[in-house]
Amino acid sequence: MSKSFEILKFICLILMFSGFFTSVQAQSAIEIEDIRSVASAPSHYNRHFKRSFRNLSTLGIPEGGSEYYTVLGFRGWGDNTGGKAHELAFGNGNDVFLRSGIDEGWQLWRKIIVENPGTECPPDELQLASLN
Repeated sequence: MSKSFEILKFICLILMFSGFFTSVQAQSAIEIEDIRSVASAPSHYNRHFKRSFRNLSTLGIPEGGSEYYTVLGFRGWGDNTGGKAHELAFGNGNDVFLRSGIDEGWQLWRKIIVENPGTECPPDELQLASLN
């Protein structure tokens, strides 16, 4: 099974458990909020799943390949006791980033690597840290 399929399956599970599918059954479309210049905090997602359209500069993605990102943010509980909040940012160049955080702030963005056998993805060698 490809890593792309595994990532897609993971995202679908997140959406399913967030109540996303049950809340949209009677709707033909879901609106994405345009808050391109508004920064978010982990506490904005307490027990919510939100969709937004954001600027690269607002998000602070370090190696952004896109000027704009569609962001999915969520947290399963109302505060830090239930775990971290998460944001997934999808760029126009098939770049996907993830960050997590507690109310005090976000951790650094991490790039999700999507690979397909027989292609040149990722275009650069992966840098792996030593486990020692």
